[in-house]
Amino acid sequence: MFAYPTVSPIVTKASGELAYQVAYLQAIFPTQSETSRYRLGVMDRDGSNQRVIFPAEGTPGLEPQQNWGAWSPEPLPESGHYSLALIYQGNLWLVDAETSQGQQVTGDGLTTRIIWK
Repeated sequence: MFAYPTVSPIVTKASGELAYQVAYLQAIFPTQSETSRYRLGVMDRDGSNQRVIFPAEGTPGLEPQQNWGAWSPEPLPESGHYSLALIYQGNLWLVDAETSQGQQVTGDGLTTRIIWK
């Protein structure tokens, strides 16, 4: 089951084609989606290239909530990739959508909403 999808900014590929990605939460236990924790997945706009990018295997999943995260408005300067800001265990994390590398930003467990403009 997919929950709370959010689309990345539109990019123009070398071919001139416009493209974007969709990030979504996917239940770890789909038959128990009401009580299951979730993993962060990303796919191309047509549903292809689905992959789970966060959290790492063997760690607790995300709590499903409507305002779970947001795409970076611009590619990150150091990598050129778009990033997702998300709430994990009450903290703000940044996750590179291409490499799946995550970085915890806060540690107080009090983050409840993300607005990235």
